[in-house]
Amino acid sequence: MDFLQPTSWAEALAARAARPEALPIAGGTDVMVELNFDARRPAALLDLTGVPELTGWATEDGLIRLGAGVTYTRLIDELGGLLPGLAMAARTVGSPQIRNRGTVGGNLGAASPAGDCHPPAEAAERFLAGALDEAGLWESRADLGDSIVREFGERVKAAADPVDDVRGTAAYRRHGLAVMARRTLTWAWDSYRGDGAGPPGGG
Repeated sequence: MDFLQPTSWAEALAARAARPEALPIAGGTDVMVELNFDARRPAALLDLTGVPELTGWATEDGLIRLGAGVTYTRLIDELGGLLPGLAMAARTVGSPQIRNRGTVGGNLGAASPAGDCHPPAEAAERFLAGALDEAGLWESRADLGDSIVREFGERVKAAADPVDDVRGTAAYRRHGLAVMARRTLTWAWDSYRGDGAGPPGGG
């Protein structure tokens, strides 16, 4: 098995073009399991950990660009102040060893129904931002109210398209997402009300 180690995005693209059969690898938390169980035996591995464009993060125009190769540990350590919600979620992922190696992009790319990290439900985000602005809650720091919390959970639930498998039914997973979304929103709002910080992005 060949091991390719590009040090730039251009080199990575060139290596992939030259060796389309090469399997990309970053944290390797899924790939190495497959290799260990001989479930996959690629002709080459394309190591992406040396590509700065994938392993870095930056702020641009009030937004944060997070490279797909940023590990959960780095997200917690380096972005906890800027993205407290995401850092909080990252702390719940796997074991310390998994957080040291696992990447947000890799987890999303694997698209496992049992994955630890999931993409954001955008409709729920838009609903929440509008509800907070309309009720003046950023300024008043008042209680969110049951209707906002419940609707947020329902919108997260509606955005999911889970599968039925041995771990649980799709209906159970959708219900679980609604519950977790409500709890996470409540925790995040209680933290915002208690620490005196302004809204994300200074808005």
